[in-house]
Amino acid sequence: MRATLSRLLAVSLLVPLAAPAAQAAPGQTITSELRSLFFNGICDSIAKDDAVDCAKKPTACFLKDSEGRSFAPRTGFDYAWPFYPQSAYYALNNPAQRSGHPAPPAGAWDPLGQLSGIYFPRDVEADQHVLRVSSEQVTWFLAQIAPRPGDEICGAPAWRVYATLVKPLAHTLGDAYVYLQKKRALDNLDRKALVAERGDPAGRYEKLCGGWASEKRDESEQYARKQACEFWLRRAFVGQVKTIADAFATAVEPFDAGLAKKVRRATPKAKAERATPEKGRPFAF
Repeated sequence: MRATLSRLLAVSLLVPLAAPAAQAAPGQTITSELRSLFFNGICDSIAKDDAVDCAKKPTACFLKDSEGRSFAPRTGFDYAWPFYPQSAYYALNNPAQRSGHPAPPAGAWDPLGQLSGIYFPRDVEADQHVLRVSSEQVTWFLAQIAPRPGDEICGAPAWRVYATLVKPLAHTLGDAYVYLQKKRALDNLDRKALVAERGDPAGRYEKLCGGWASEKRDESEQYARKQACEFWLRRAFVGQVKTIADAFATAVEPFDAGLAKKVRRATPKAKAERATPEKGRPFAF
């Protein structure tokens, strides 16, 4: 399971299920068919609890896959990977290819750009191949794709999907952000150290995230906490902490106002973000 998660955690970019922004966003308007295709990909990725007999316990089988078959989901951090930000990003690939919009330039991979019509250099050598999104792309995603709490997702209200499956992971991401802000680790990120000490247990950032993760006894939760911590360090690495933190708060607010407030209160009123390119070995997500 963790090997699978490690591969999926290669591009931690987007936000969990969220409510769309009220205002119009630049870019292409997504069709209902493509939007459904996006969510169907997520629904089909949710782990099914085969121990539950849906005929005997229909209320437990409150979700449906893309074929309309009811199932009971497995819960817990071991089964949370469909709701990691990067999993949502991967789920954009299929609808992007079916959108009819021009593909990114040769060698580039930008499903969000292709689907929205707002292209952005996501993978640049100067940023050690840490992927990025633009604020315009984030705005488009929130306005065009992300659901309202009352929308139906996987055959259930989005608020129930959030409360049952997404909330623990969302709080882990939010708590990691608050922790790193308290440690002043994001505004003062040492890019050279983050690259040079990657994977070194004695490295300052490995100890920073590892120490916070080890506060929990459950191994799966430890893993999720470490990945969440490293997600925000990568946002700082490419100078996009505020962009993603604001989007995260906007995303979860209709589902979880307390979490959104906590994230916003932790965000310092800081100067514009800027990342200075560093040379060295690739620091891929």
